[in-house]
Amino acid sequence: NRWKSARAKGYSLERDCVNYYRQQGVFALRINSRSQKGVYRSIDVITYHKGTFFIIQCKRHKKYLGREEKDRIMLAATQWGATALLCWRDRGLRFEFIK
Repeated sequence: NRWKSARAKGYSLERDCVNYYRQQGVFALRINSRSQKGVYRSIDVITYHKGTFFIIQCKRHKKYLGREEKDRIMLAATQWGATALLCWRDRGLRFEFIK
């Protein structure tokens, strides 16, 4: 895993995030970054469960989420009426609300 490129590590994290939710019976979908434009470019995964809609940004490390990217995610969450989450890997998947 340490010889993977940054892109491959990011893709692997996104895929693991989707699988984590699907194993719990939650609808989860990975968004292809090439199809995104503008504000939505910062969204990696979308989930929906029991009336709650989540948009998730996956990062290799929690500290890599910059102010500009955070603002774009919060704008998309506001527009869609969703809850924004950050996902990273630290001895398993970790999640935190983006405020």
